[in-house]
Amino acid sequence: MEFKGNFGKKIRTEENFIIIKQKSLLWGTYEKQVPYTRIKNVEIAKPFVGTSGYIRIVEYNDDRVFDQKKGDASLDTNSILFNGKKNLELANDLCEVIKAKIENLDSSCTPSETVFTKKKKGGNLKFIIFAIIAFMVIQCNISKTNKRKENLRESQIPTYERFGISETDFAELNTVFEKCGFSKITKVEKGDTLDDGTTSYYIEMEDVEPNKVISAGVTEGNTIFVYLTEDNKLSEILVNFNPVYKNGKVLNKIEAFTKLSIEEKSTCELICENTITKFLKSPSTARFCKYDEYRWRKEEGIIKAQGYVDSQNGFGAMVRTNYLLTYDCVKHKAISLNINGKTYKFE
Repeated sequence: MEFKGNFGKKIRTEENFIIIKQKSLLWGTYEKQVPYTRIKNVEIAKPFVGTSGYIRIVEYNDDRVFDQKKGDASLDTNSILFNGKKNLELANDLCEVIKAKIENLDSSCTPSETVFTKKKKGGNLKFIIFAIIAFMVIQCNISKTNKRKENLRESQIPTYERFGISETDFAELNTVFEKCGFSKITKVEKGDTLDDGTTSYYIEMEDVEPNKVISAGVTEGNTIFVYLTEDNKLSEILVNFNPVYKNGKVLNKIEAFTKLSIEEKSTCELICENTITKFLKSPSTARFCKYDEYRWRKEEGIIKAQGYVDSQNGFGAMVRTNYLLTYDCVKHKAISLNINGKTYKFE
């Protein structure tokens, strides 16, 4: 009788012994002969939700107690894992066959030794996991390298060609781009042509975080669209779906609607700390709030940065001072600073 379990493992009954075979790249390959005279008992554990059952051939001098939940049988050469009701029935039949063989043994027989007729060490699990991770890292690096090469190739193509227009037409566009605060354009993707004949172009540029998908339905970064008419004239520029150019007029610079950047946050923090320190009784004891404790808001180029600082007063007691900075990121200029309800204007 032969019983097939998990991981390429089998048990087969013969006349004077059973054969346990395993063929697995991960767990190893071996063939083992266990004489009936060496078998003390046959253990069987039923499978349950999330855990495999097992058959275990218990030899003399083996007093181990297995914990099924911990998977003790998974690496035991005398055990074979299985799942399913049908396999449980077959496992019970196999147990009965082996027990019958043991009961019919001549009591005067001398126990023979268990013999490994074939044995080949399997792959090391840690090494295999490392190899998989290394492969993934290499593939990721290859992907990044290919992307860099693609970006490099694209950067070598003149911007007007990426828009699919003439150099003269692009010169007119670029004049408006400069007025809107564009930096060097690094990517151009042609989009759909709308009902009014205008064509959309998704663009990316230096020093502006591009739009990227974080998870399903969640993105971060900036989305910038340029719309051209059929005769390659500029119709509209949208930054995060806010117009900075429309109907021949520059309405704002792109900084007004880009997502709050790390550089902008750092600038605001520095202004707050340098200014508020002058109002404190004991500046050396000041402990400003952490970066992630600030409350931020940015609307049409105006940044609001709200924070606090703890410092000693004239009596040596620690007191908290709350403040709110108003900063114009288009003009790169601080407007006002409110400290504990009192507003101070910047010249």
